[in-house]
Amino acid sequence: MGLEPTFYFRLMYKQNQTLVELLQPVVSSLGYELCGVEITGDGKGTIVRVHIDSVSGITLSGCERVSEQARVFWR
Repeated sequence: MGLEPTFYFRLMYKQNQTLVELLQPVVSSLGYELCGVEITGDGKGTIVRVHIDSVSGITLSGCERVSEQARVFWR
């Protein structure tokens, strides 16, 4: 095993700060903590992953709620 953590946080340090600032209040209003945003690809192949956490854990419905609210920024 190497010295890297199991979850690869290094990608989180190179975030789009504007996107983080836009998503932070949305995620917080839903009761979650924004842990990071990962952007890969370009154009129509762009994927934006929003990493969230909560003391009570994350459920599929929680991910759906955040995803629905975050989509507003890409319409």
